[in-house]
Amino acid sequence: MFRPTSMKRFYLAVPIEYEEVVLKRIVELSAVQLTRDIPVESLEKNELLELGQRFIRLYERIKSIAGGSALEKNAKEHYDVQPQVDPSVVKSFLDKIEAKLDESMKTMEKLQEDIGILKVTEERLAFLRTYGLKIDQIGNFPHIFVKVGIINSASLPRLRSFTGGTSVVVVSGTARPRENLVATIGLNEDRQLTEKILKLLNFEEFAFPENLNPDPAKAIQEVRDRVRSDESQVQKTKESLAKASIEFHTYELWVTTTLRVEEAKGLVARTKTKCLIHGWIPSEKTELLKSKIEEVVPADKVYLKFEDPKPEDKVPVEFKNKGLISSFEVFTNLQGVPDYFEVNPTAIYAILYVTMFGMMFGDIGCGAIFVVLGFFFTRLRKGLLMFSGQAARKIGIILMTCGASAVFFGFLYGEFFLTKITPAILLKPLDNIPEISIIALIFGVGQIMLAMVLNTINKLRKQDSLTAVFGSRSITGIAYYSAGIFLAIAFINKMSFSVFLQQGVYLLTLIALVSLVLIFLSPAIEAFVRHKGARLTEKLVEGFGEGLETLIVLIANSVSYIRLAAFAVAHGALGLAAIIFAPTIGTLPSFILMNVIVFVIEGFAALIQSLRLMYYEFSTKFYVDNGIRYQPLRIIPLETKI
Repeated sequence: MFRPTSMKRFYLAVPIEYEEVVLKRIVELSAVQLTRDIPVESLEKNELLELGQRFIRLYERIKSIAGGSALEKNAKEHYDVQPQVDPSVVKSFLDKIEAKLDESMKTMEKLQEDIGILKVTEERLAFLRTYGLKIDQIGNFPHIFVKVGIINSASLPRLRSFTGGTSVVVVSGTARPRENLVATIGLNEDRQLTEKILKLLNFEEFAFPENLNPDPAKAIQEVRDRVRSDESQVQKTKESLAKASIEFHTYELWVTTTLRVEEAKGLVARTKTKCLIHGWIPSEKTELLKSKIEEVVPADKVYLKFEDPKPEDKVPVEFKNKGLISSFEVFTNLQGVPDYFEVNPTAIYAILYVTMFGMMFGDIGCGAIFVVLGFFFTRLRKGLLMFSGQAARKIGIILMTCGASAVFFGFLYGEFFLTKITPAILLKPLDNIPEISIIALIFGVGQIMLAMVLNTINKLRKQDSLTAVFGSRSITGIAYYSAGIFLAIAFINKMSFSVFLQQGVYLLTLIALVSLVLIFLSPAIEAFVRHKGARLTEKLVEGFGEGLETLIVLIANSVSYIRLAAFAVAHGALGLAAIIFAPTIGTLPSFILMNVIVFVIEGFAALIQSLRLMYYEFSTKFYVDNGIRYQPLRIIPLETKI
């Protein structure tokens, strides 16, 4: 849980004629992450690589158009996956599919265009039906003309004004918001003038397809039938494309393997006779790698060497967090990837985050709501808003555990929806402000001390013993902070600086001063021991900054944990506010209002403040995000790429 998957560095050399088959075995193993420590000229794109990329692009195009239909899922199993394929066969298949896709796209574009026109026609027919007009009453006749359409309501007075003194009659009715249906009727001698006026006023003239029934009600039914027919044709075209996408799975294994092998080639060094492969593999897979290579290359032609990681190496990191803890990986991932030699903080983050939320938001009833809300998130298979289904489930588990913590502390505080219906097992924050503040400070001190211990462990694992001993966040820092805590308690009890020199206390004063001096001198000590050519004055200035920061930051960070008590007290104060407002707006409305405020504002503020304390006060003491994620070469299914 706290250690990453054990990794081994390997060096592999095989005759260059075995490069292709060896890389294929490595890809099939799905456990090797290749690295390239020496510059290698990039390989030019070859036909296989271009063919594979064309295959993926075409598949993605078809899936985006046809969608993931049930037809595809049911029929996929009817195609036999072929691990070995002649590239010319794949090329012929892609040519055929591209031609089919182009033809299908043209068909669907024409159908979609027709559907759009028909839906506009249906809307216009609905206007005619509303005002009792028929299609055969519109148009040019031997002596008169009739034009029907839509015009902006603001332009209607201008139309009446412009057609004044002519034979044209304007009849209008409501159509859309800020638009009117207008029928203009007049003698043919005024038709040309009327058309110019209507064009000037952006008149949307109605036109209808031929062979429609003159009766708008019957014509609407005809249009709807045509729309359904066209939509059915679109769906059939999509289903035809979906069938085509199924056939892609016949060649999927060959294409995805080929792409990965070509990617691996760009990470391989070569001589005239040898292929040199270098990378990382989990320790438990080393024998498997050896056996896979020896299956295709004679053992006497294989050079394979494994080494343990060194502190200066960039080792791929894979942490295997299980159960509830895995949901809290998001907190670690937001900071970056921990170094291979660092402690995995995910489990620690989970415990601290949940505990701090409960301390600030201790309420049985409100905590239970968070549990229910979290459960709702875990049921969202399709996700919510910008979150995928998997992300929503992780958020749900975090909310559920935080809610359970709030319920636990609610029993300790005796809080239930801001009421005091249960006795407090520990204390009531509003009635015991000094006590809850001391508990918050003790918790904060313990958390900061834990961070410094973790930093010391990390430095020792990286074999950086100097920093582990003299660093401000390591052994010397722990000594200074521990002594400083006891000195602060002694000072508070006496409220006199003379207490620092009293018997039994002066030793702590000496430890604190010596530790601070060592922190001040640590950059100079490091430069001297490691023979760095830096000036002494530069290192002393650097040490002064380090010592000053240690003096200020540790005090500020410790006091910052008072917010744990402040939120708990504020929660009780809102309950008191509900009682105060009860005579004004009623007891039930008052408590409902305050609980809504508590849940929406205080609840989510507690989530944010817990995160802030964990990131700023805690993790900055030990966490360095300079690791690289373990991403082995593996065959990625087509569905994963979409």
